Amino acid sequence: MNYKTARPIDTSACMKLIKKDLSYFPGLTLVEIEKSLRQAIADGTVVTARDGDELAGLLIFRRSPAELLFVAVDPEFRKEGVARNLFRFMCSQIPQGQKIVTLSFRSDDDDYEEHTGFYISLGFKAGRMLERDGVPVQEYVYLNKTAILK
Repeated sequence: MNYKTARPIDTSACMKLIKKDLSYFPGLTLVEIEKSLRQAIADGTVVTARDGDELAGLLIFRRSPAELLFVAVDPEFRKEGVARNLFRFMCSQIPQGQKIVTLSFRSDDDDYEEHTGFYISLGFKAGRMLERDGVPVQEYVYLNKTAILK
């Protein structure tokens, strides 16, 4: 598996994977999602995992304040450590000692425990209950221990 920062040429493959589960983008159109994706790629905040030419997974993050925004792994590649390695790559792009947050919107979803269990397995700790766009969300906080790779 090859992990690297996405390039503009990766946009189509990333959109194809994102379309497999649009529920992570409530209220957004595909045009808005693609515009945000293109900006994140331009900012260098999209990490991809490829198995040869096939996109196995992607992770979108923000550097400041550091936030894990989205992670997706193609069902064919799940349970192979792809999401964990995408996260590790992201951590190498964020200063050591900086807090990284992620929010879980899916408290009424059957997959909620799987999502939150994944965050906890990475070392995230449950933080505050917040509200975003009128929806209650759980904040998870991780203290980055990885030094920036140059």
